[in-house]
Amino acid sequence: MRNSERRRLTAAARRAKGITFLQGNALNLPFPKASFDVVLDYGCLHHQRKFTWAAYRTNILRVLKMGGFYVLSVFSPRFRLFEGSRRPWHITQGAYRRYFTREDILGLFGRDFEVIEMLEETGSGGGFWHALMKRRA
Repeated sequence: MRNSERRRLTAAARRAKGITFLQGNALNLPFPKASFDVVLDYGCLHHQRKFTWAAYRTNILRVLKMGGFYVLSVFSPRFRLFEGSRRPWHITQGAYRRYFTREDILGLFGRDFEVIEMLEETGSGGGFWHALMKRRA
């Protein structure tokens, strides 16, 4: 996280009432089981290498309450950095990036989550999947 992002997060936390902002490692979340009603991933999973996906999913399931919601936003094949790419991943400027198809998302999360809505953002600045999922009991 860049310093400017930290400052914005800190400023937002000071103005928010009844909300706590926490930061953790998605592969080793330091929270007790069933801690959250909602887990939001906006740009984390698409930086995780495939061999970490099982640990990632396990951690989400561990901290999310039964019936809780998972909000996911990840790169789609239409993301500008993947134009003309033959493979779904690359390393650019020292960062690993991967795009996901609808089938990838359903394959990774479909057993444990009911997909309520999944939309692909397209157009200028697009190239993202946005999914709202509910944890199955």
